[in-house]
Amino acid sequence: MQSGLRGHARLVTIDLDPTDDPTHGAQQMSFFNGHYDNWCYLPVLGFVSFDDEAEQYLCAAVLRPGNVTAHAGAVGILRRLLLMIRSFFPAARIRVRLDGGFAHPDLLDFLDAEPKLDYVVAMANNQVLGAQGGTGHAVCPRDCRSDRRDRTCLR
Repeated sequence: MQSGLRGHARLVTIDLDPTDDPTHGAQQMSFFNGHYDNWCYLPVLGFVSFDDEAEQYLCAAVLRPGNVTAHAGAVGILRRLLLMIRSFFPAARIRVRLDGGFAHPDLLDFLDAEPKLDYVVAMANNQVLGAQGGTGHAVCPRDCRSDRRDRTCLR
């Protein structure tokens, strides 16, 4: 990663995504998750991309119980990733992209307090967000790479 870029990335994007990992049998930390409608683990995966590259690189994978919320553990993961990225790419701008499940006050407070960091949280439209922000493409000034019209992005 760093050897090819030699520390010269202008923009580093971090994407965090929870995903279900269905389980079978009585495995530890396997719980029923109503959103995914199955017994599962709910690992969170972290990916980074550089500048305008379409390629994403897996940089973090944390196994979590199937009954946790999306934001559980996200601050710790991001804290570690930000330290590493800033040490390898000190001049780069950093952008974090998250799904709506990560929209938790503790995580948003952490992101707000970080210097030289932009973030986008993609949230499904609802009446409250629609009244405050309109459609996602109208209020999201950054490239959140979402072609879905049912998303609202807020900073």
